[in-house]
Amino acid sequence: MSSRGMYQTVHPVAIPNGIASASTMLGFAMTIIKTMTKLTKKETKHIAKLAKLDIGEEETEGFSGQLSSILDFVKKLETLETKEVRPLSNVTGKKNVFREDKVKPSLSQEEVLSGTKQKHKGYFKVKAIFNNETF
Repeated sequence: MSSRGMYQTVHPVAIPNGIASASTMLGFAMTIIKTMTKLTKKETKHIAKLAKLDIGEEETEGFSGQLSSILDFVKKLETLETKEVRPLSNVTGKKNVFREDKVKPSLSQEEVLSGTKQKHKGYFKVKAIFNNETF
């Protein structure tokens, strides 16, 4: 991925990201659950930043209450006795629903890029989403 001004070029194949952010948010939330149930404005703003949400002061107050209610509910769930409950990994009961992988013809890079005017050297050209962040 390279950056040019306000745009970034990205490869036509999507790569999922944000997994670290989700685990960071979960870890932060679990710390809050263990220490308190009423979120402060500062904590709510921090959670919004981790979720890449831009919220105003009025929304912060509303979200603080909503998130605090969710954390209270999770705290109640933590009190349940679950020693005798078997772990559940599949609610349908089906087993091995995967199909065998088969190589099939797919679109060429030119065909994929034919539907956009915003391209650069064989890549999609999109607005930048990272603002001088370091990883």
